[in-house]
Amino acid sequence: MPMGTSDKATRWSTGSQVRGLALLDGTERVYVGQDGAVTAHDLTTGKQLSRTEVPGLVSVRQAIAR
Repeated sequence: MPMGTSDKATRWSTGSQVRGLALLDGTERVYVGQDGAVTAHDLTTGKQLSRTEVPGLVSVRQAIAR
C-alpha cells in the first residue's frame, strides 16, 4: 500500500520484528510496535522520529497522541 502522497510504495527497515502498526488521521507519522518499544516514523521516509520503551510489549492496535 502506498504511503504518504506518492503513488509509489515506500519500504524501510525497523531493525526488529514489527508487533503492529498504527496511523493517526491528520499526521505524517506511523507508529510501529516492536520488541519492548513503540517507535514513531515519518510516513514518507521511514526516518525514526521517537522511541518509547514499553517493557513486555506484545502488540499495538491503536495509537493516541497528545
